[in-house]
Amino acid sequence: MSPEGRLCTRTGLWLNDGFSVGYRVAVGDYGALSPPSRSAGSDRVAWGRFDTTGSTVYLASTPETAFQEVLSLFAQKLGSGNPLEKDAAALGLTLEEFLAAVAEEWEEGSYMGRGCLPAQWRNRRRLFRLELGAPESWIDIGHPDTIATIRRVLGEDLHAATGCTDVTLAEIHAPNREVTTRIAGWMRELVLDDGTHPSGIRYTSKFGGDCFAYWLRRRDGGLGADTLRVASGTGIGLRSDALKTAAGRLGIRCF
Repeated sequence: MSPEGRLCTRTGLWLNDGFSVGYRVAVGDYGALSPPSRSAGSDRVAWGRFDTTGSTVYLASTPETAFQEVLSLFAQKLGSGNPLEKDAAALGLTLEEFLAAVAEEWEEGSYMGRGCLPAQWRNRRRLFRLELGAPESWIDIGHPDTIATIRRVLGEDLHAATGCTDVTLAEIHAPNREVTTRIAGWMRELVLDDGTHPSGIRYTSKFGGDCFAYWLRRRDGGLGADTLRVASGTGIGLRSDALKTAAGRLGIRCF
């Protein structure tokens, strides 16, 4: 929850316009502004947390947080041993020796086991820095006023559609896309007290750090480019400080 911002007198939501620069890790061939377009009636299970009908770009406030978001799929689950330990033992090698021996042969489509990040993954992706051309209003979804408004205005509809029995930070951060995408869809269509639409949602990553979901309204409406633009894109080297920090926090070995 950000202490900055203001209350929208028309919607009751807490707004923040402090965002100007964000970071995103994406496949270089696709670029930073090519998210999948969601259509009404499609299966929400495959959607991002705050996807709506149309296109949604996810950003982070720091490079470290951007890496944490995309590396989470590689993190080893608590209470589970590394699945490659048996293979290493069968060859009379330590896990470190075994990983070093096979690292060059790994490709992204191969099974590597959790806790490991292959070089091929890094080579295909870039760290993008994105900037807003002008200040825009973001909905701070973790603010108490925002949560209270969602509960009051949307609560009964959420319960009828999803069986959700409450609206708290737990529901907002949970993986239930039936709940979170319905909240986002309602927010995207709102008109704020200054006559504008919200640019997106400001939220907290499940690993810590600020993240943002930006709706590409102009592109979706065939009106041209949105104000969010790519300022730069850099390759992801093994010595990247942001990568090392994020991987270290998640217990991931990078190759």
